[in-house]
Amino acid sequence: MKEYSYIVRLILVVSCFALVACEGIFIPDPIDPRIPKYTETGNDVAGALINDEIWESVRSFSFPNYTQVSTIHIWPEKDSLEVCFFGETNSRSACIGFHLTDLGIQSFNDLKKLEGEKVSLDGEENLGYYFEDGVGGNQYGTGQVYFKQVLPKEDSGIILSGTFGFTITNGAHKGMNVLYGRFDYYIDKDTEVIIGDAG
Repeated sequence: MKEYSYIVRLILVVSCFALVACEGIFIPDPIDPRIPKYTETGNDVAGALINDEIWESVRSFSFPNYTQVSTIHIWPEKDSLEVCFFGETNSRSACIGFHLTDLGIQSFNDLKKLEGEKVSLDGEENLGYYFEDGVGGNQYGTGQVYFKQVLPKEDSGIILSGTFGFTITNGAHKGMNVLYGRFDYYIDKDTEVIIGDAG
């Protein structure tokens, strides 16, 4: 009986460490502590200022629930991909993302090609977007997303880090400025990357 109790405790301790290790790590920016510092270690956070309002995304766990904060959807036949970051602003869910084309991304392994890419967002072929709960319509923007680091990991994931900024040019949020954006996520190949049409 003692041996069984020891094994159960050991499993619980290991599980707790695993959950803590996977929590997002928010390190305040030294210049503006409302947003996370730019890092390249897979801290599972992102942040930006939206017309001086804070938007942030931090991966979290509340057993048994897991908050997914990022997805990458690749359409090989269209040579396009979509990168989405899920977060909140003033307790409202809000997604920031990018639809990108002509980057030669056909598979998960091709994501390494993004490293060092500064993609100009023209609002048509390549665009930034912002979607907020309860606000319909297209919210597309122009600006730039910079994929500073794409680091493959041995466990079939990658660390994706970079910066972004854009201005919404249509829809209900026309004229909205998304500034000082930065992201640093561990992306799991099996759960956060979709190839082709979902379904």
